[in-house]
Amino acid sequence: MWRGQGWVEPGAAPVPVPTEPLTGAEAHQSASTMPGFQAMPTDDLGPVPSPPRTLAALMIEALERNPSTRMAWESARAAAGRMGMADSLYLPRVKLYAEGDHEKDVYPAVPAPLFYQGWNASTGISMTWLLADFGRREAAVEAARHGLEAANLTHNREIERVVFGVQQAYFRLDAQQGLLEAAGEDLDNARIQLEMVESRMVVGLATRPALLESRQQFAKAQYQFESTKAGLYEAQAGLAVAVGVPAGTPIVIQSLQSMPLPKELDVAVESVVVQSLAQRPDIQAAVAREREARDRVHEAEADFLPTVSMVGNLEWGWLDGTASIGSQEAANHGVATFGSIGLEAEWSIFEGWERTSRLYQARAEEAKSRAALQLLQLAVSNEVWSAYFDVRASRSLFAAGEALLASALDEYEAVFAAYANGLATISQLVLSESDLFDARATLIRARAEYLDSTARLAFASGAAPVSATSRLD
Repeated sequence: MWRGQGWVEPGAAPVPVPTEPLTGAEAHQSASTMPGFQAMPTDDLGPVPSPPRTLAALMIEALERNPSTRMAWESARAAAGRMGMADSLYLPRVKLYAEGDHEKDVYPAVPAPLFYQGWNASTGISMTWLLADFGRREAAVEAARHGLEAANLTHNREIERVVFGVQQAYFRLDAQQGLLEAAGEDLDNARIQLEMVESRMVVGLATRPALLESRQQFAKAQYQFESTKAGLYEAQAGLAVAVGVPAGTPIVIQSLQSMPLPKELDVAVESVVVQSLAQRPDIQAAVAREREARDRVHEAEADFLPTVSMVGNLEWGWLDGTASIGSQEAANHGVATFGSIGLEAEWSIFEGWERTSRLYQARAEEAKSRAALQLLQLAVSNEVWSAYFDVRASRSLFAAGEALLASALDEYEAVFAAYANGLATISQLVLSESDLFDARATLIRARAEYLDSTARLAFASGAAPVSATSRLD
């Protein structure tokens, strides 16, 4: 029974509790002027967006704002660049060059040495085209392709991770708001009880111990309300961070308390596990990384084989100098053109065990990636198994929580009516009020846990967000 008017103003003075019995007009004035709940001001939280944000809208915003999705996207772009670099190995290498120097040479000759000195300059174009490398380029391209595939799948998994983080934070904030409302109802009930006891004190129908007990219950309810309100601010900050904005950014959400819950599971856990191992992006990314590592082994093995390239160049040279033999001297200047084209074979025989060490490293990386895939598959199986039965358990707990709340509400109304007619004690009323608050809180937490476990199962299986969340628009 929520009889308040909203939230208590943050930082406001506590609701006063009488410390001495009141009589006559004082008791009537205390009951009529006791502060209620006022609407929460927005001065300390900044402007509040209107209307409240839905879960779907916050997911979209998180995918645009959260830095982790941008990091994964840039990693995928970098992998695309490496793929382009690998493809370029099939194309020729062409370069322009130019050089100039002053030359002074002595050549042994008969009957006298030949002396030459002068200025030389040349410019030209050269080309090298690798024709055969016995698998090097093919392995490099395949490794880059699998690396790009892994980066794209990792980006997809990061998107799922961000969406799941927003879901968890949203459910946590929604539950905290529900708990705050329940704490407000409990505080309102405690205030009404205190007013009833004070009124009875006026006509001598209540004792001082009863008054002290009702005051204690009111103070307890007020403390619970303030403690829950502090948790609300923390949940708001958690949702803001999950979206990718500063923690102090105010986000008002649409309540899920009246929204339909996801349907009960109608599939076997074994089917979910098999589906998860087949569709989770991080599993597929691990498979791609294993294939990339295998291609790196093939590339390292091909390093032991020769290469065959086509080479060619076209050069223009200019010289201006003099040549002399003994007393004879001749000027030497002009422009010359040179060109060549042919095949070049190269086979490295020994390089200090570098290729052997590179092959050893590549094989170790392949074994490591294979073990990482197996470890991830085991972890996914355990994660899906745990989330599956958490969904079933939380669904049962939610049904039990609904029955508990209905029972506690009936009990409280009965005890409240009995106390009003003098047939129950204040201790009984306080106990039933406490049970009612606990039942409300239990149901709210059970609902949040069911939503969270359903989202966790969807995340663990690599599926789209749960169907209930898609109906929260």
